[in-house]
Amino acid sequence: MSSGATSTHYEQELSHLDATLALAALADIEMLKGAITAASDSSIIAVGSGGSFTVASLLCSLHEAYTGRVSRAVTPLELICNPTLASASPIFIVSAEGKNPDILEALQRARQQSSRAVHVVTNRAKSPLMDRVRTLNDVRSHTFELADKDGYLATNSLIFDASLIARAYGELDQNNLSTPLEAAEITLNGSKLRSWLTRSSTFVHEAVSRKALIIVFSPRLRPIAEDLESKLSEAALLFSQLADFRSFAHGRHLWLTERSSDSALLVLTEPGTKKLWEDMRPQIPSEVPAFELPLSGSSPRDLLEGLVAAMHLVSEIANRSSRDISRPNVSSLGRQLYYADLATLIPLSEKEEVRGEDGKYEVLGARWPSERNSGRIRRAREAAEMEFARQVFRAIVFDYDGTLCSSSSLDVAPSSEIIEQLRRLTRAGIVVGIASGRGGSIAEHLQEHIEKQLWPMVRLGLYNGGWTGRLGEVPAKMIISASF
Repeated sequence: MSSGATSTHYEQELSHLDATLALAALADIEMLKGAITAASDSSIIAVGSGGSFTVASLLCSLHEAYTGRVSRAVTPLELICNPTLASASPIFIVSAEGKNPDILEALQRARQQSSRAVHVVTNRAKSPLMDRVRTLNDVRSHTFELADKDGYLATNSLIFDASLIARAYGELDQNNLSTPLEAAEITLNGSKLRSWLTRSSTFVHEAVSRKALIIVFSPRLRPIAEDLESKLSEAALLFSQLADFRSFAHGRHLWLTERSSDSALLVLTEPGTKKLWEDMRPQIPSEVPAFELPLSGSSPRDLLEGLVAAMHLVSEIANRSSRDISRPNVSSLGRQLYYADLATLIPLSEKEEVRGEDGKYEVLGARWPSERNSGRIRRAREAAEMEFARQVFRAIVFDYDGTLCSSSSLDVAPSSEIIEQLRRLTRAGIVVGIASGRGGSIAEHLQEHIEKQLWPMVRLGLYNGGWTGRLGEVPAKMIISASF
């Protein structure tokens, strides 16, 4: 909130936050609310990197607060290295621009492992991520377009997506979030945001000179603390560490007594931890600069206000450091690390080979740590595979949605790979049957991609069996409609 004639690129991005919040207040979030409602009886896993991790953390914090279901925000690498995270919980993958190579691989692994819904929240309808979504079955996309592109650090995209998530939980709780929120109206312990930032001046000067910041926070404000650490670290502004109030009491307090000249303390409070901070504050050594970011609660609106306030505090720290953190000089090292080929460098788990066996155990109710007789089921699987290999098949019937094409794509043809397999089967003299609740659009897509001489080998059962026939025979839509 610089009042000077000139401003940094980061400050310019912050100046757009009010417009971004107003845009989020008008967005259609009914499908997102439906996804959250469907997951309300489950724990969820939310995946994100950088600023999107903050949104993932906010999603999990609100999910826990409103449903009581323990949920976890993870990085893409955590999901890739521990694929069982995706096996039993709905997955929400957050990526503003959909270009992050880590998130692409995380989506691929999540879909391979998950028997539950996989959701993608993004701000770009056209992106590598959405290209990947269109090739996968049972991935539901929630696209909220945001034309403006962030600089190096996520600002408007983070606040936009965070506001959408906050709105969804607030409205589902029948407590409408009174957006649009305006930065100038944010009140912190009775002070408007600008006054609070002015009071931070001495603290910011001391923190920058000491180069290290300890962030102590209420567990209900974890997304704000994590976003502060992310921005301070990714912009190389300050070394920072996070601890909730009681975790700090278990040893981390030594920084204040043994490294008091190296540290500054930022405290994130809300009414539930206010007395804890008031009890702790007199014990802080006087030579350690301390400053408070006090919120009036931990509601969706409070969390949004805290995120906005924290972004402005980061801007004050950047200005004191004479850094424009929106446009840093990213080295070749950073680019090489960012574009690492995870699909090659982190192979699929060996458990992939026995995933079908694990699924059968789940059906039978045999779960870890119960002893499993792997040999018996494995021998049965191998015997079934050998029996299939000996058979001569003359026909095969497929479901359409979720089998030949994604159930989240309402009117698109199967992928080129699936089409080629259908051609291969029909050329070999195998009759291919396709059953679906959909209608003539299926026939239109198949006729467009399969040679006419192969059409007699394709049989269709459309409208849930209300019409059957060969490919090339037009479904009598009007007759079917009139018969109901």
